[in-house]
Formats: sequence, C-alpha cells, structure tokens
Amino acid sequence: MDSNTRRLLQILPFRVRERAASHLDYVFDVYTDLIYEQGISDHNREIQSWVELVFLARYIYAFIVEGFGTFDRLLTYLETKQVPGIAVGTRDFSRDSDFTEEWKELALATRSLTQDSESGRFVTSSRTTREIIQDIIGYVTSAQGNQ
Repeated sequence: MDSNTRRLLQILPFRVRERAASHLDYVFDVYTDLIYEQGISDHNREIQSWVELVFLARYIYAFIVEGFGTFDRLLTYLETKQVPGIAVGTRDFSRDSDFTEEWKELALATRSLTQDSESGRFVTSSRTTREIIQDIIGYVTSAQGNQ
C-alpha cells in the first residue's frame, strides 16, 4: 500500500479504517488481476497510488455524502409522518439539530472538493470497480505518455 494511502487511513476512526482497508485489499486484487490480464509487466507505482487514493476517496465519499443523502431522506420520510426527528439517548437527530447541520456542511464540502478535483470523475462514477480501475490505468498511462 502506498504511504500516502496508509497515512490517510490512519486518521480515520478505527471501524471505518478497518472497513476501508479491507475494501482497498479487494480493490488491489482487482487491480492486480487487470494489470496481469492486460500484460502490463512493469508494476506502475503511480497507477497503484491513483487506484488506492481514488477508491479510498470513493469509500469516504460514500460514507459522508451518500450517507447524508440517506439520512436526509429518512428525515423527509419522518416529516411526512409528522415526526420531527428521533432521539437516541440524549442525542437529537432532526432537521434542525447541530448534528444534521454539521453533517450537511461536511457532505457539501466533500462533494465540492470531489467535483473540483482531477480525480473527481473516478470518485463519483457509478461504474464497476473493474471499469474504474481500467479508466484510471488509461488516464495515468496517457498522462505519463504526455510527459
């Protein structure tokens, strides 16, 4: 695993980190299969770094942005039933709660950063893991050829 990816993983909460690392292991297996199938004999560290960072970003994006979308739809559904939110212990989960506002801001910032980045099209793609890795290989190989 690339040192940048390792550092980013370390700042995640333990459970998220473990799941993300497991997901990256799967992605690396797909990546390895693809480079073998395509006859790429030179193990390209830049391609591997791109693949790891894109799929870590996809995981975090799903956790933050798509997770908030699901939560927001839940709140909308509850509102149709005249339920303003839910409480778990002393924590309030409603449209106006600090938790909801902070998560919404984080989701909007994450979406904006992703859209503004060079790798954003890979992070938000609805294509399969294999297809995205193929796209990354093509992108990085092309960029290396233009240098």
